[in-house]
Amino acid sequence: MASVAALNVRIGGDIKALEKSLRDAERAVRTAGARLSAAGNELSMKLTLPLLAFGAAAIKSAGEIEAMEKAMQATFAGSGRSIQAANEELVALRKAAEAPGLDFEQAVKASLRLQGVGFSAEKARNTIVQLANAISSTGGTAENLNGVTIQFAQMISKGKILTSDLNVIKENMPGLAKIMQETFGTTSAEALREMGVSGQEFVEKITAAMQKLPRVEGGISNAIVNAGTAIKMFLANVGESLNKTFNVTGKLEAFSSFLSGIGEKFSNMSEGTQRAITAVGVFALALGPMLKVGQFAVLAIGQMIAVFGALQKVLLQSLAGQAIPGAIAAFKALDVATKLTIVGAAIGVVLALAAAFTVLRKDTSDAAKAQEQLGIVE
Repeated sequence: MASVAALNVRIGGDIKALEKSLRDAERAVRTAGARLSAAGNELSMKLTLPLLAFGAAAIKSAGEIEAMEKAMQATFAGSGRSIQAANEELVALRKAAEAPGLDFEQAVKASLRLQGVGFSAEKARNTIVQLANAISSTGGTAENLNGVTIQFAQMISKGKILTSDLNVIKENMPGLAKIMQETFGTTSAEALREMGVSGQEFVEKITAAMQKLPRVEGGISNAIVNAGTAIKMFLANVGESLNKTFNVTGKLEAFSSFLSGIGEKFSNMSEGTQRAITAVGVFALALGPMLKVGQFAVLAIGQMIAVFGALQKVLLQSLAGQAIPGAIAAFKALDVATKLTIVGAAIGVVLALAAAFTVLRKDTSDAAKAQEQLGIVE
């Protein structure tokens, strides 16, 4: 029978080029990963966060505009007028607010204020427009107009003119004294009361006199105010669309109801159950510091391993009776920092365990008694 000879073949080759290619490929992958990570971070900072902020601003603006719309609609409904008429008045006020000395929000508030004391929406709007022109002619702003309309409303509601009201109006509208002198022949509140001029008559005649004043042209300041109003209206439109698309209002209401329900359930629990739940929260608060102590313990383990290596050598090389003295000698040979690390870690671990045990033991009995009541929290 023929014998079969074994054949061993050794194939030699230079794989340096392959290893270089693999290293190059690895570096390319790492570089690509780093670039993707940087791109993700940049997109988060420059796109995601600004979009979230934009969305929040849009929702906020939509809420503010909606509040003004609902207030105007409610005021119109109180006087027997339709929602459509209220919306048309808002459009008219938006147009009027383009004039100097007035912005849309202040115009709506002033209109509601004057309607609240008996003015019609149209009469209130005319008063606001004339006031804005008169105030801007002396360098005033929408805030000054707000102060004047507040005093006008108080005059009308009280039915008489007080010196304190006139003083506030004069501060916000320096040209009032001249208009009063030309209209009533006096600037005194007492003289006006003696003449029998009521608060409403005063406002109506002052408004008629202001209509004769020259119209103030808009400037840079007015353009800035109008631009701000336009931006807010744009954000409000976007926010309204976001609300319709994602039902932001519904989700916020559901979240509020959820929190209210949880709070109500917690308040209805027994005192023992509440203490048990609170104990869990306290343990969670203590967990962070305990983990920090554990971190030092882990760091100390590295030092301890080196120590045990040295002790092992001593134990192996020494007799049974000489093992402990050798270990003590090895520990003494360590530097001060290593000794303190080992001792401090041991103390830290003991304190951490003691803290955890104290927190959890305090309400263990109450937690056991309230186990069934905890089931209502779902």
